[in-house]
Amino acid sequence: MTPMELAALRDEFITRKGSSWLWKKIIQVFFKIRRNIFGKDSVVKKYISINARELSKVWLTKLHDQYLLAAGNNALAPFVRKRLGRAVVIYEAGGDRAGKTLVVCFSGNFQRMMMPTPVFLQSIDANSADVVLLRTEKHKGYRTGIQGLTSDLPSSLAALKTLLRFDEYRRVVTVGTSGGAMPALLSALYWHADACLSVSPNNPEDDRWRSFTDGEGALGLCKHFGMGENPPPVHIVYGENSIKDAESARVIESILPSVSLVPVPGAGHVALFPLLERGELGGVLQRALFDASLPRSG
Repeated sequence: MTPMELAALRDEFITRKGSSWLWKKIIQVFFKIRRNIFGKDSVVKKYISINARELSKVWLTKLHDQYLLAAGNNALAPFVRKRLGRAVVIYEAGGDRAGKTLVVCFSGNFQRMMMPTPVFLQSIDANSADVVLLRTEKHKGYRTGIQGLTSDLPSSLAALKTLLRFDEYRRVVTVGTSGGAMPALLSALYWHADACLSVSPNNPEDDRWRSFTDGEGALGLCKHFGMGENPPPVHIVYGENSIKDAESARVIESILPSVSLVPVPGAGHVALFPLLERGELGGVLQRALFDASLPRSG
């Protein structure tokens, strides 16, 4: 969902016109949750059936409040959504790509960037960047490739470079959260991207990455994906309350010379959303992705 789609959905709800696809979509969301989570005779299931509209109102109000945190006094980000593949969606607002940054986002298991997609998109200038959102199979962390492209990560990254037409953009940067954080970092090495923002990455020494390490542990993992003498600048955001994520960040920092650590006080694994709540998300994205390097050389 884009910021403009969210605004239209809210308008639809307020005017109570139940005939359009927007209103039908919000009801479908709750019935899907009901089918997937609750049993046939569940009391909670029956409650949701009876109170679908009220629950929809609560969900939509919360989503809009989060959007307002990102928007402030700014206008709606005019992103338009286009699906490029089973697990690849691009959000763009038109204009000459030669002057833009392509932001490639690797979502985690919940298929979003630690916040609703329209909220995240509103934090990015649509006139200077196009945004791609990638999805992974749950608990696979892109290690088996990107659905609809190939069955392993390196070849999927090669296919994405062609599909997304990197050569048309001024700069290419990567962002990843949770299960998508390490793939975002590795893709930045593989593509020789301009910058990377990795939020709560798992440990490169984790057994899940062993098949890519060539027997050299975390260093081998980075070498496998093309780490050279001048890797791109990498900002690692992690919650200070997550011991596991803090350790992962320190391991990565010990391997890559271009890492900046961004601990978030009071945050756990979901470290990006607290930055939004504090009004700091836009600044972190700007520093990590748009101010972090010089324009692409080719």
